[in-house]
Amino acid sequence: MSRVSGIKQDEAEFMAIIKGLIRKNLGKYILRARFIGGRQGKNLIAIAIAIIDIPTFRYGWPDDFIVSQGEGKPGDDLGPVPRDPDEDGSKEGGEGDGESRHIIVEIEEEEFLEWFGEYLKLPKIKPKGERTIYEEREKWNTIHRLGPKSTVEIRRTYKEALKRSTATGEYMPPDKVNIIIIPPDMRFRAFQKVKEPKNNAVIAFMRDISGSMGLPEVEALSVLCDYCERWLRASYRQGAFEIFYIVHDHNAEEVNRRQFLSVRENWGGTIVSTAHELFIKIIAERYPPSQWNIYPFYFSDGFNWTTDNDKYIKLMREEILPIANQYNYGQTDIQRPWLDAYRDSKADTFSLPGTIGNVLREQLKDADNIATATISGKDQQSVIEAIKKFFEKGN
Repeated sequence: MSRVSGIKQDEAEFMAIIKGLIRKNLGKYILRARFIGGRQGKNLIAIAIAIIDIPTFRYGWPDDFIVSQGEGKPGDDLGPVPRDPDEDGSKEGGEGDGESRHIIVEIEEEEFLEWFGEYLKLPKIKPKGERTIYEEREKWNTIHRLGPKSTVEIRRTYKEALKRSTATGEYMPPDKVNIIIIPPDMRFRAFQKVKEPKNNAVIAFMRDISGSMGLPEVEALSVLCDYCERWLRASYRQGAFEIFYIVHDHNAEEVNRRQFLSVRENWGGTIVSTAHELFIKIIAERYPPSQWNIYPFYFSDGFNWTTDNDKYIKLMREEILPIANQYNYGQTDIQRPWLDAYRDSKADTFSLPGTIGNVLREQLKDADNIATATISGKDQQSVIEAIKKFFEKGN
């Protein structure tokens, strides 16, 4: 074995060990994973793994190294080893203050998502049967005796010529070894028109921007949206897959992903129904429910104008839940600086925090295609729990 091939084999074995550790402790690495563009059309997951310094031999003795029998007896607990504050470049000497070293492990997205589904015990997504459409296409799966020269099937042609030559005595090794191909031997590749199932899916990400999210919540939401998109995309490889984004305060508008995940300081009133009305309009114009599997996600801190709650529930019951595979609501931490003052007042035109989640659980508790979860920017584990709640039914 050459030195280069030996190094490659060692590297492959090392990466297999590292991947095994990641899979075994996946919960530790899920939120560190980053989706990146891949090679040869394959997307990759990049995960930073902390590494330790490899021990090395050094010449000589340290100045303060002394060999002697001090106080105590062999086997006594000496307590923690004192840390040299200059070792990690920090005078404080606190854990994690020094510069860390990492290696980046790249894993194919398909493989990583398989681990992810196993870790969260997620069932496979089941596209709705009536939303499966059939696409007719040409499949080159047959052989004909006639066809253009560009479609000659060389192996089949040679085989036919060999069979004929053997039967007629033209091919009799070792004396006669030449095989001459004549027109009747020619075979050509041909296609048939086949119908294949095609499942289309669309995701609608919606959120309240009236001061409900700070930077930690937006970062948590970014990770959550990534995983929701990737998990659903993996289930709809055979069809079209699209995403659109909606933000709202007392009005709603369609935005791009960057705008959706930006921190805003809008202090307008919150009217939840505006986002859902825009969602219904976009679906009607672009994504016929008979042909699309529909996944709306809505994120807010639970505030809403009290008079709008009934309208929101009516939209949900009559227009959204009947067409949605799964409706997911994520409730974020409260980011309102005036919240305490509001609670102390006797204002009753604005609902209290958490109202939307409570309303959904109370008034739509019989719906089997709705899920609610709490998302905290201070507790990243809540992101993983939210994903599990959103997809545990397999809708």
